[in-house]
Amino acid sequence: MSTIKASELKGRAVVSLSQAEKIGSVVSVILDPAASRVAGLTVRTGILGGPKLLRASDIRSLGIDAVTIHDSSLLHDDTGEVPELKDLPTLDDMIEMKIISESGQLLGTLGNVEIDPDQYQITHYELSGTLWDQLTHSNRTFDAAPGLRFGKQLLIVPDAIGAALQRPSTAPDAGAEPLLPAAPPPGAAAPALPAAGSATFTPAPPPADPGAPPPAPSHARVILSDTEKDGKAPDATPS
Repeated sequence: MSTIKASELKGRAVVSLSQAEKIGSVVSVILDPAASRVAGLTVRTGILGGPKLLRASDIRSLGIDAVTIHDSSLLHDDTGEVPELKDLPTLDDMIEMKIISESGQLLGTLGNVEIDPDQYQITHYELSGTLWDQLTHSNRTFDAAPGLRFGKQLLIVPDAIGAALQRPSTAPDAGAEPLLPAAPPPGAAAPALPAAGSATFTPAPPPADPGAPPPAPSHARVILSDTEKDGKAPDATPS
C-alpha cells in the first residue's frame, strides 16, 4: 500500500471531469481523527471569496497531479450544506499539536499525517523532526490505531506508543572526529613554524665523476687466446 503525506495535497489542482477544466486548487485536508479517515477537502476557486468544501465521498481520485471530481456543483460554500464536516479539524489545525502520553510525558509535536490516497484512510501520524530527520526521511511516526484521543491542542497516545517513540536520534555523533581539521577562529595566532635548526635533513649522495672509467665487471673472468692477446683474429681457413 502506497501512502502520501496530507501536506502534499495542498496546492494540487482540482479538475472537473464533466467540464474538462481546472476549477480550483486544494487549500487543506479535512480530517476525522476519531475514524482515522480523510473527511474532505477545502478548495479555493478564485482570488475572492473563501474556500469551498468538498466531501471525500464526492472525490473521483486523489491523483498524482490533480484531484478529480465529477462536476463543480459538488463544491459547497458553507458547512450548512455539509454538516458532517462542520466540527472536523483541517490539517492546518492539527499541525504543531502537542503529543502527550497517557502517563504525562511530552513526546513532541505533530508534523504531518500520512494517508492512503485510494481508501482515504489515515495510516500514520508523523512527529515534527529536526532538519537532519527531514533530509534523511527519518521522522518518527506512529500508527493511526485505536486509543488515540484528540483535543483542540493536545493528542493523547497510549503509553505503548509513547515508549516506541522514545528512540535515539538519528543525527550524526557530535563527538565523531571530523574528516578535516577545523579552521582557526578569527583573530587566532597562526601556528608556529619549526625552528631553523630543529629540522633534520639527509644529504644527497655526491654525483659520479663523469671522467672516471667504468668499474670492471666482477661477475665473470675472460680468458683470451694468444692470438686474441696480440690483436690478431684467428685464421678461419682450415689447415
